[in-house]
Amino acid sequence: MTKISKSASIFILLLWGAMIYANTLHNPFVFDDKPNIEDNVLIRMDRLDANELFAAAFQTNKAGREGSSSRRPVGNLSFALNYYVHHNAVPGYHIVNIAIHCLSACLLYLLILKTLNLMGNQMIRGIPPQWIALLSAMLWLVHPLNTQSVTYIVQRYNSLAALFFLTSLLLYINGRTTSASGGKRWGWFIGAGVAGLLSLGAKANAATLPFFIFLHEWFFFHDLDGKWLKQHIRFIPLVVAMFLVITLVYLGRHPMEKLTGITDFADGKFTMGERLLTEPRVVLRYIALFFFPYQRWLNLDYDFPLSHSILNPPGTLLAVAAILAALCFAFFIAKTHRLMAFCIFWFLGNLVIESSVIPVAIIFEHRTYLPGMMLAVVPVWLMLQYIQNRWVSVTVLSAVVLIFSMWTYQHNQVWRDKVRLWSDVVAKSPDKARPHVRLGEALVEKNQTSDAIAHYKKAILLEPDNEMAHNNLGYALAQKGETTEAVAHYQKAIKSRADFATPHNNLGVLMFTSGRIEDAIKHYQDAINIAPHYCDAKNNLASAFVAKGRIKEAIPLFKAGIDLCPDKSTAYAGLYGAFRLSSNHTAAQETYAQLQQMDADLAVEIKTAMDKLVVKQ
Repeated sequence: MTKISKSASIFILLLWGAMIYANTLHNPFVFDDKPNIEDNVLIRMDRLDANELFAAAFQTNKAGREGSSSRRPVGNLSFALNYYVHHNAVPGYHIVNIAIHCLSACLLYLLILKTLNLMGNQMIRGIPPQWIALLSAMLWLVHPLNTQSVTYIVQRYNSLAALFFLTSLLLYINGRTTSASGGKRWGWFIGAGVAGLLSLGAKANAATLPFFIFLHEWFFFHDLDGKWLKQHIRFIPLVVAMFLVITLVYLGRHPMEKLTGITDFADGKFTMGERLLTEPRVVLRYIALFFFPYQRWLNLDYDFPLSHSILNPPGTLLAVAAILAALCFAFFIAKTHRLMAFCIFWFLGNLVIESSVIPVAIIFEHRTYLPGMMLAVVPVWLMLQYIQNRWVSVTVLSAVVLIFSMWTYQHNQVWRDKVRLWSDVVAKSPDKARPHVRLGEALVEKNQTSDAIAHYKKAILLEPDNEMAHNNLGYALAQKGETTEAVAHYQKAIKSRADFATPHNNLGVLMFTSGRIEDAIKHYQDAINIAPHYCDAKNNLASAFVAKGRIKEAIPLFKAGIDLCPDKSTAYAGLYGAFRLSSNHTAAQETYAQLQQMDADLAVEIKTAMDKLVVKQ
């Protein structure tokens, strides 16, 4: 079998990746995209300067509990640059995500190829290492399990971390294998360090990088030499120390307090013990999905049953035993099958952070993105090694790549519409409240309010204290004119979560429309106190001030709302009205010109209303 060049392999990976994700370009923002991107005022850069870049990277969105993390500056900055170029037009975000994924596949190809070359002649049944690396990288590139890290825009945090993780490891290998000396060689190592920091700046799960650099060094540069390990065992405490420093950076001086404040854990959805017992079963689910990622098995929001003890359910003990057996097997085969052992350690080791003590949500498919990279080598190696006819093995692997490509393309279709996506999740997780809430939101956007109300009520039946369900049900009922019930649900949402700004703003709207202006002002102010960047609440408070004749207080609020959300035409309309009432005609004309450019119909409407009001006065 002839060799295939690096350039040809990279071209194939880039082209194929672009093709199978081409149908995602117009998929909308969903789920956590809204707080982290669509409603995140801190990424809305209108100029490239140091202050704007710093704010986008390091400040945390305060518009509610969920929001962009100041601990992920690299990902935040990438979203800010997207916004600077094309605001909230989704194709640009998807193009960047697809590019990251395709580049990661190319880097994975290079990593596998370099690792095989370090091991000497790695031809299997006459198949050159270039083909082994390409088939492995292709299998990972097209894997349906990765759709959540590519198609779900906010998971760029995850894919960026993996991209820089691979970059760092490759630069380190280049530094170890280069014939250059002195400064040039150290340039590779410095580059590896910078890439490692960028990886960590994208997502904290990159904290495993120092361990895998050390492991790769021992496995492939020193052939698992025990003497070398004894001589360099002193570096293990350094790796552990680096891990602890990273932990302190992310969790602060009171890590347990930070851990117990994480949403799912803090809301009592599981205990630390339950999570630790459940995760081995989750890891086995990841493995099953890796080897058979059929679309009907994939789910954005799993309703995964918890393990309450080592025997409840019985599968808990079996899962723990299976993972321990996999580790033992990897140790056992390490001398004879180093690459296979390394792949097993890579998969399990890169799941440690998100599948152990950190009490984030129990299961998400995007967590397999980095762990699954080297795991993709395993089926390729097994097929080539144990199927006698090399052409049969290559044909089977090519068929798997084609099937996975088709499944990925088809699964991306599910993400094209919010109603379709959340209907899919509800069908797979019917007894979980959150999918019903999200489907309700999608239905409201389609003006299917009655259907949305049914799903909100179902969510409350499943989880009576679900603040989002109560708030959204209140909003839907208010749209139908059932204000008394709406107020009751808004109040339940506030009672369920004191730091939830949205129901305060929504209550303010109801109070305002019923003429209770002072009550409306109080609720708007409560919303702003909770979420200082909540532009809707600022604009609503400004409108309430106008209604009370407090024009001087209203004008700076409208301006602040526009600074936070410059695409809100209603804020410009309110500011125009305030300027007219304050007889600031120059400012009114300037604001009206801006409003005309944004929404000509609204401009005519507000001008007509203000002309009538001025005549009356």
